[in-house]
Amino acid sequence: MNKSQKQQVIKGTTIQKVFFVLLMIITLPWSLVYLFLWHGRCVNCSKRILFHKRVCKKCMTRSEAIVNDFPSLMETFYSQLLTFENIEEIFDQYGYILDRIDEIVEIYDALDEEVDYMSMKSLVLEKLEDTCDVWFKNQVPQFQKNVAYRANTIKYLSTEGKEHIEFIPTADDLLERINEVEVEE
Repeated sequence: MNKSQKQQVIKGTTIQKVFFVLLMIITLPWSLVYLFLWHGRCVNCSKRILFHKRVCKKCMTRSEAIVNDFPSLMETFYSQLLTFENIEEIFDQYGYILDRIDEIVEIYDALDEEVDYMSMKSLVLEKLEDTCDVWFKNQVPQFQKNVAYRANTIKYLSTEGKEHIEFIPTADDLLERINEVEVEE
């Protein structure tokens, strides 16, 4: 742009100025209402919630349903996992359940309510042991015939199978039982 060319500023008309002022007067209170009332966030899903609540209704309803019906849900889960043939999938699924229990504990802590998460975790670990017993009985012929499968399973159980602290005794027990199986030549 040359120095000889100057930019011209176009001033707004009186109607435009009045409209702008009215728009500011109308929108400013609503933005303040938004800031003050919609300030809270859910502990679990981080969704914005009204009046500084700590947990949204969806997360609360789901966690209450899980807590109230946990034993029957675990029975259903256990019966579904009996069909799994891969120990990695079994441990991953039980790890997922333990992570959900931790989320439920966070939700109840945010609401200052008590939940018996220790009995929930003990039931999960009990079902894990039962699932691993059934899995091991089904896999003994594989361990006897397939050395590579046995080595991969031992490697998984000695490293990744111990990601959750709660799984260490079960993984160690499975390692002992697999090492006791004699390989066919």
